[in-house]
Amino acid sequence: MSRPKLQLALDYVNLKDALEMIEKVESEVDLIEAGTPLIKAEGMKNVLKAFREKTNKPIVADLKVADVADIEFQVAKDSGATYVTMLGASPIENIEDGLKFAKDNNLQAVVDLIGVEDYIERTKELASIGVKLFGVHCGISEQRQGKTVFSKAKEISEAISPLGGKLVIAGGIKQDNIHELKGIKNIEIIIVGGGITGADDPVEAASNIKKAINIL
Repeated sequence: MSRPKLQLALDYVNLKDALEMIEKVESEVDLIEAGTPLIKAEGMKNVLKAFREKTNKPIVADLKVADVADIEFQVAKDSGATYVTMLGASPIENIEDGLKFAKDNNLQAVVDLIGVEDYIERTKELASIGVKLFGVHCGISEQRQGKTVFSKAKEISEAISPLGGKLVIAGGIKQDNIHELKGIKNIEIIIVGGGITGADDPVEAASNIKKAINIL
């Protein structure tokens, strides 16, 4: 079984800062994410093209698409993205549009379950229309209220095991808690943002996290 990939989330609002961080830790991570705040602050085309000029690693456009997924996916693809996210709470028609575009254009679609109340039932519904990558996400606002991603990840992992889906896990993961993912099945990608970018030594943090992923 292949180990989960490590995705670096760059939730800056300044492109220069993001590019500097890519230069520091690129060798330690598998995917580079253009975070939603950065895309909104600097513009999707500008950010993704700058990332593509900086790295050959797969690039994730964290767009959290809520409508017209095919249109936004087209712009992301043309700008160099490999993965694009859309909201699991959005209309099923939007998700179907995104899945179709992704399939036809060699993109990977991640459906983020942030904000979904009955996430177990929604996961099953989404799997039935062909979703393969489920974003299990504890947002920063939720983290501020003491919530964590780990229990939700375990529940969803058990629900999707018979459905063939994979988890993309994000939210407050860092060196000293990544062990809490041990035993959770079907993890495809582990996303770390501040646990790397906010560390005293981002390179060391990324290296330690990657070592921990190898023994999950």
